[in-house]
Amino acid sequence: MAGEIPNPLRSLFWGLLGFTILMSFVAWADIGELFVPPSTGPGVRLVDMPAPLLALNLALCALPVVAFVLILAGVAGMLRWTPGLLSTLSWRVGKLRFTPLRFAAILVLSWSLFFIAVVVFALLEILGTSVNPAIVLGGGLTVSLLPIAIGWYFMVMSGWVLSPGATRWERIAIRIAVISAGFLAALLIAARVAATFAMGSFALDPGARIPPLVPWADVPAGVGGFGSLVVLTTVAKRAAARGSPVPAPEKSLQFTTREKGSEDKAEFVCSECGRDVSQEDKACPHCGALIEG
Repeated sequence: MAGEIPNPLRSLFWGLLGFTILMSFVAWADIGELFVPPSTGPGVRLVDMPAPLLALNLALCALPVVAFVLILAGVAGMLRWTPGLLSTLSWRVGKLRFTPLRFAAILVLSWSLFFIAVVVFALLEILGTSVNPAIVLGGGLTVSLLPIAIGWYFMVMSGWVLSPGATRWERIAIRIAVISAGFLAALLIAARVAATFAMGSFALDPGARIPPLVPWADVPAGVGGFGSLVVLTTVAKRAAARGSPVPAPEKSLQFTTREKGSEDKAEFVCSECGRDVSQEDKACPHCGALIEG
């Protein structure tokens, strides 16, 4: 029964909403740095923080984890329940088959390994073992910049699974949002890498801020990323309100056949999109239409 099919778009919506809230704080902080330079003094210790401020910091630390888990759950559900979507969004490199979730796992695992390496380098420095400053700099720079790419890829995944059930104007909005966010993310990464190299030998100093602030790239990336997430969240909300992404059985589309020239072989054609499909397919790999019977 169609009513018994879960709607993963709800999970995707809540994940994107959490991501949007997180980016609103990032955009606000980036704009604030234009008017109030960041403090260069020592930070406030956790034990000295007021309880409300400590709770806010803990919530901000948990927000990206919760948001990304919900987005992954929504994407996984859409790939599972939407006919033909997984095969459309899978690609091969040699003998390796990559899916959106597998590639996301590779990115998150890579960041985790770099983060562990940076922590190990810091512990070695505390214990008195010298570590090549260039290696520490490279690890710290990667740990700080890779989340930008991961965040954009989560937008891409969301756009992939939202597009099949979206309206024409929603698909256009998704493409504009994802492409603009990708451009601004690439600009931010390139600007921060260039600014780090421009620091010269000072970048190797333990007290240097890595990566340095680049307001002309930070502000557009923060505000643009927030705007793109607002678009994706709105589309996800509208899609979730429309109901289950899986077509009901009574609305499944038939496949028709046509003769191939003078041959006796029949070629299956999707009656929805008109593209060729295989006789073994249970759903159109192009538009996701289900086959009856």
